[in-house]
Amino acid sequence: MTQIIDLYGFFAVVLRGLTLILEAVTVGGVFFLLLLWPFAPSEPLVVARCRSLLRWFAAALTAVAIGSALLTALVLQATTEGFNWTDAAHTSFFQSYLLIAASALGIAIFAGKARAWWLLPIAFALMLGAIFTSHAFARIEDRELLLVCAGLHHLATAAWIGELPYLLVALGRGAEPFTLQIARRFSPVAMVSVGVLIVAGVVQGKALVGTVDAIYGTAYGAMLTAKVVLLGILLLLGAINFKRLRAQIAPRSAALLVRRLVEVETAVGITVILVASSMGSQPPAVDLTEGRATFAEIVTRFTPQWPHLRTPPLESLTPPTPLDADEARRFGLPLTYTPGSGVYRPSSPGDIAWSEYNHNWAGLCVLAMGLLGLIALTPGGGWARHWPLVFLALGLFILIRADPENWPLGPRGFWQSFQAPDVLQHRLAVALVAAFAIFEWRVATGRSRQPWQALVFPAICMLGGALLFTHTHALGNIKEELLAEESHTAIAIFAIVAAGSRWLQLRLPRAPESLRFVWPFCFVMIGCFLTFYREA
Repeated sequence: MTQIIDLYGFFAVVLRGLTLILEAVTVGGVFFLLLLWPFAPSEPLVVARCRSLLRWFAAALTAVAIGSALLTALVLQATTEGFNWTDAAHTSFFQSYLLIAASALGIAIFAGKARAWWLLPIAFALMLGAIFTSHAFARIEDRELLLVCAGLHHLATAAWIGELPYLLVALGRGAEPFTLQIARRFSPVAMVSVGVLIVAGVVQGKALVGTVDAIYGTAYGAMLTAKVVLLGILLLLGAINFKRLRAQIAPRSAALLVRRLVEVETAVGITVILVASSMGSQPPAVDLTEGRATFAEIVTRFTPQWPHLRTPPLESLTPPTPLDADEARRFGLPLTYTPGSGVYRPSSPGDIAWSEYNHNWAGLCVLAMGLLGLIALTPGGGWARHWPLVFLALGLFILIRADPENWPLGPRGFWQSFQAPDVLQHRLAVALVAAFAIFEWRVATGRSRQPWQALVFPAICMLGGALLFTHTHALGNIKEELLAEESHTAIAIFAIVAAGSRWLQLRLPRAPESLRFVWPFCFVMIGCFLTFYREA
């Protein structure tokens, strides 16, 4: 149970992200069945596939909602004296997740045969349950207005991003005339949804952010900024699709271009929902009036300085914090806090130097990869095509250096270290880096004969960027955590741009030549952010 409590912060963000994503694609699937209704007699295979996909999404949402409710109830039971399951049943979060689970289960049961119109009331009940878990429901001031805006936000997200997976099915499985017809039918729905999202977002932002300095001075504001940037990328992809649908080109070519762009749009849209889930785990900026970072502090932190290239000794680091009584005995340190409470201890100069050293050397590795990737694209630069192997060195570096309290440098064992949420995320990053290096090296050197292996690069870049938005730090010095979060956010956005450009370069039959240079440039920018990273 102690391990669950310690990891709860990370799991809560991930489970909420999955809930919001599955809610959007489940409700979006009901909406898309309405779009397909006129074509049902001529495209039965597309309709059947969309209904099957809707059932799977709804069933997954049922499981995730039940899991979220049980996990939160377990943590409350373990950390609140006298709390029992009867008390949990009367909490708003438990009732909201049960409403989500019941609604999703209803859609999963009836999606196979029921008319889309009959599924609409269940879909609206599902969204209602999701709205009751939002910041809007927790507010006292302007609660009714914020609930309406939250409802419009969920509705528009489902009608746009939630329908994209089904649009991909239609574009991939439908006959040639139908694919362009359904894409053109979807286009005005997406445009209206964008308008609703912007209007509702502005109203919510004014109420939950408040002032301009809260945008850059709080974690909630930083996530909102990232969400706006990603929305801009989505609008750019949508605008290109809109133009292609109305261009005088061959229908087959137009359908293929639209499909490839929708693939990237779907991945970016899911990432936007993950950002929204991360915002839900942060207090609204308007409530965080103390501990904000000033603009001058942000400029100072991001001003480049010579990287920290000499490692501090292990002895200079703060002693590891025991996570339970057994570790307290083994480490010879007192257990001075309740497991999972995350009591904040300020970083020592040695801790700061260790972190800066790790980030700076990782940045030099990524910078080298980006530059080698650019060189490999030039005449005579074939020798640089082995650049993915640098990622293996980076992965080994992260595994050894990222968490000095844990194996192999610290007293905590390898498996015990997964109890700490930041360690779990770092180990996931190592696995992604290793997979990236192996697959992309085989592709870059011509050793791979499987076309799908080339897609591992953009897929892992997209996944890595999304995981950065769920990256958590122990609650403590809010200002310092914000400054670290802002650098992670910038890196995540460049990773997503790199992933999208590389995906289109590989998937489009005649990709623009400029796409080849976008992803290495993004790597160079990520490398610069890490090389000049600082915490003091």
